[in-house]
Amino acid sequence: RKLIQEKYGFSIHEVTDAPRQFVAETYFLETETGVRYFCKIISRPLFIPQVIDSLPVLHELHLRGLNFIGYPIETLSKGLFVLHDNQLIAIFNYIDAHQAYTYSNRILGQRIGDVHALTPRITVAMPSETYIFKYDDKLEVRLLEILSNRSGHPLLNSLAKLMGHFEAEIRHDWHRFLEISRQLKALPRPMVITHGDAPGNVLVKSPEEIFLIDWDDILLAPPERDLWFLQGKPDFIAGYREVYPEYQPHELTRQFYIYSRYF
Repeated sequence: RKLIQEKYGFSIHEVTDAPRQFVAETYFLETETGVRYFCKIISRPLFIPQVIDSLPVLHELHLRGLNFIGYPIETLSKGLFVLHDNQLIAIFNYIDAHQAYTYSNRILGQRIGDVHALTPRITVAMPSETYIFKYDDKLEVRLLEILSNRSGHPLLNSLAKLMGHFEAEIRHDWHRFLEISRQLKALPRPMVITHGDAPGNVLVKSPEEIFLIDWDDILLAPPERDLWFLQGKPDFIAGYREVYPEYQPHELTRQFYIYSRYF
């Protein structure tokens, strides 16, 4: 609390717990003047670099006029985060809405389209899709460790039996995933700013007024990275086509992101 007041210049009146996330510990801050903010504290080393890469993109999206996203607040020194004791601290705007899964798919499609359409106007660097699965060197080793379990522990024995039952299917899908990756590396695709998990990170004020939050893994990637979740929903695609009228789903890329999510 003292560090945030020092780095951001906020005089904090109250700190309350916010709904916990997978990536971060989260809090609501209220200043002495009644202004509210949303605070993330991330201590997992795996996530800190990708969040650091995402914050400048979010900041510029906000400056370009997107008013339906969570965006970082600048520190007194014009930074977008604070690193302290191997933890990342970032403060975001407060959105007076609740997380829900009941909202207009058409509006969500529009919102994602609006983000994608801003891509040419964003000047900061960001990571790009390489079609390389970051755990591809570990999956085979880990699968063999599980299948050859000799610990005698009943839970691990059950896991080995279950994985053994699905081993052929897992290997078939894994090799298919690798083949799709190989094909996409050689296939030029349009790249846009993507969230990666937008449908699960929506705050709802009303069915027609929604906000996209938790942009912790921004990636310059084909639009299917954001669209595969709801590609089977006609109203969602209709909303997206209000921004991109000529959009046609690309099946190979859709399969890549489905495999990537599940592996």
